[in-house]
Amino acid sequence: SIVSLIAVLAFLVLVTPATAASAAPRLVLQITVDQLRGDLPARYADRLTEGGFRYLMEKGTWYMDAHYQHANTETAVGHATLATGADPSRHGIVANDWIDQKTGAFVYSTEDERHHIIGREPKAHEGVSPRNLLASTISDELVVHNGGRSRAFSVSVKDRGAILPGGHVGKAFWFSKSSGQFVTSTYYYDDYPSWAKKWNAAKPADALKGKSWELLKDRSTYVHGQMDDRPYEADLKPLGRVFPHTLGGDSKYFYLLLTLTPFGDMLTFDFAKALVENEKLGQNDTGAPDYLQISFSSTDYIGHLFGPSSLETEDNILRLDRILADLFQFIDEKVGLNHTLIVLSGDHG
Repeated sequence: SIVSLIAVLAFLVLVTPATAASAAPRLVLQITVDQLRGDLPARYADRLTEGGFRYLMEKGTWYMDAHYQHANTETAVGHATLATGADPSRHGIVANDWIDQKTGAFVYSTEDERHHIIGREPKAHEGVSPRNLLASTISDELVVHNGGRSRAFSVSVKDRGAILPGGHVGKAFWFSKSSGQFVTSTYYYDDYPSWAKKWNAAKPADALKGKSWELLKDRSTYVHGQMDDRPYEADLKPLGRVFPHTLGGDSKYFYLLLTLTPFGDMLTFDFAKALVENEKLGQNDTGAPDYLQISFSSTDYIGHLFGPSSLETEDNILRLDRILADLFQFIDEKVGLNHTLIVLSGDHG
């Protein structure tokens, strides 16, 4: 059976293969949508594709009244809670950042001065690893249980969205808002894998210079079609606060601006595809499932800039739905959905 789970605060999906009673899945695919409020997919369900959110909602179990037990619902806390099944008091990630009570120092959730980003000169407060995560993750337990035959990877625009779900024994990659590349730290590798070097060398982010975020459909079909310019929306240049949102290309903040639009999720999906193809996730004959976590961050940035009930968020949900449909089709071709366990949730809403 296929199980999908949508929560009011945490939109969670479990997709188990039809043969789950007799065989373990080949791949565990955990999808986290940053700031996906539980009602958003249902609100726009009439325009969703059959292969994205609706695939999970209609073919699985949809939990509509599930909640986090912690109060500080933000990115690092939610990802750590989803990854470990523990509360913040147990896994130690109590916020995105905090003050160390013993030293008075400001601490970022994934900060670790011992492990700098590969390809950069080490700088204070820029090293990262999962050292602050006190509990083991589902992926950690999977790898240990299978004696290292299972492999774990995690991808996100945000470092904390990749590092925390990746656990202590997985590999994590995230998007650099300064270089437009997906990077990692010396905690995981001495050097980038050849396939990651190839993806970065192709500079897919640069191909978006001069592009604009246009409405996916005719404005008249949107619930919020006539509410495109409201005074509380952020007005970052050159994006602006009305469609089309222009990315430009000359700004030193271009790569950052990319992540504030659905293009950020598109790049995340593209990198994840390269990872699955080259690492052959879910395609080994060991009988042990591999694990892949993909955290899509654009929903969070768009929600902060324009609000959860905005034309931008509505269009983004429709675009994310198509990314999910493409992702599921890709996984079906490479691994087989009948051999894949899918988990989808929001880290906060």
